Amino acid sequence: MQKQAGFTLIEVMVALVVIAIGLGALVTAGSQNIRQYQHLESHMAENWVAMQTVNLLRLGLMPLQDNQPYYSVTQIKHLKIYNKVEKKPTSEAFLKQIKISTRASKTGPYDQIRYTYAYEPTN
Repeated sequence: MQKQAGFTLIEVMVALVVIAIGLGALVTAGSQNIRQYQHLESHMAENWVAMQTVNLLRLGLMPLQDNQPYYSVTQIKHLKIYNKVEKKPTSEAFLKQIKISTRASKTGPYDQIRYTYAYEPTN
């Protein structure tokens, strides 16, 4: 009687389990990578909007009054970045604090807050 060559059912099942675990790990790593990319993309867009806001303020192109928030929405690719800018007086009459807040969602807290200062000479 000859011995047949081949794999037993148990060996095939073990190989399938090992392959399934490997594929599951790849899918998990891939989805985490996508989430990290989306977070980074929105964070970079928020930073860009904040820097453009600073540039508009420097050029005097943004209407900004003391203690009156200015809201705007900027579309970058598929993202909408919501921006809130506030100008508040400081202890020095000629110096104003500018608070720039951004977020990538329409509602919820502003998750990126930056501060800068503006020189406004008194008359």
